[in-house]
Amino acid sequence: MNFKDFALEHGLNIWDWIAFIVSFSSMLIAVVSMFVAVFTLKSQRQTEKNTMPIINKDIQEFLLQEFIIKLLDGQIRIGALWYSLYEKEFDYYPSEQILEKLKVETDTIHTELFYNDNTQYRCIQGLFNMTKEYNVNISVLNSHLSNISINNDLLYQEFNNILMQNEQIAETWKKVMTCLYNYNNTHTAIIFSRIMDTTEEPPTDYNLICFKENNEKYLDLMDNDDKKIKLLYYMDSRATRLIKEYDNFLIKK
Repeated sequence: MNFKDFALEHGLNIWDWIAFIVSFSSMLIAVVSMFVAVFTLKSQRQTEKNTMPIINKDIQEFLLQEFIIKLLDGQIRIGALWYSLYEKEFDYYPSEQILEKLKVETDTIHTELFYNDNTQYRCIQGLFNMTKEYNVNISVLNSHLSNISINNDLLYQEFNNILMQNEQIAETWKKVMTCLYNYNNTHTAIIFSRIMDTTEEPPTDYNLICFKENNEKYLDLMDNDDKKIKLLYYMDSRATRLIKEYDNFLIKK
């Protein structure tokens, strides 16, 4: 039986067969495309894996040390900015450049390194989530500062909330470092010594300007009272210098 007889026997004409062949070809192309896409995706992931820097727990420890220094820097900058704007009754707002420096990068927190330990993973994931929310709140503050319809009381409260949130992240960081690397306050004091070694000793008659209230969460990271005093002096004296610097980056509403 030839092709024509087979088609006639089954009630099919040439157009039916053409439609069948086209449909079959389309399905075959779709299947082949799917396999090509899967292969391409695997190839891309392998390329990313080969080109990404190798992050291990030792490197993560160093990145978390840099994280707390950056977080402290953010606290100082927020305090300085709050003081500067409050003195001007919030009639000015800062450039976006200033606000961006308040944020702390989350891409240095590699939660995937701790997938195999539920306790450690929950610790570092909590730090990641808090930092991400903190950065969002800074962006919200940024949009409110230039908005003339936002009253000063709300701006004051937002600044206060962010300062408190920063301290809460510092407290969480301490728990994370204890959980992951058995840190204590001596370790933290060594980390902060990187930025405080050049700080002069606080004068006995020095009056705090920006940080009149103790930043307990940060001071609790130090291992003795002398270092706590030096840290508070470092924070306040640096904030005082930033206030003068910020005057060049404030915009009238």
